[in-house]
Amino acid sequence: MTDTYECESCGAILSPKNLSYINCRYCEFCYDAKTNTLTPLEDVRYQMIKEVMKQESISLEEAQKIVEAQLAILPRWKNK
Repeated sequence: MTDTYECESCGAILSPKNLSYINCRYCEFCYDAKTNTLTPLEDVRYQMIKEVMKQESISLEEAQKIVEAQLAILPRWKNK
């Protein structure tokens, strides 16, 4: 059984394909290795909402509720 890890910013499953090798706690979309910066909350939130709407075929309002609940438990945003 292999361990799986999630991006601490968006919850994406980390794999060799999307892992930021400079900072292994975040995916390549949440961590820019060139500028050594993390993606701002609103950008992460926007992308997550778009992805949830696409994958689940649900409304904007439903996707927002799901994403807000997810962000509240992710390490990067938990105490913010």
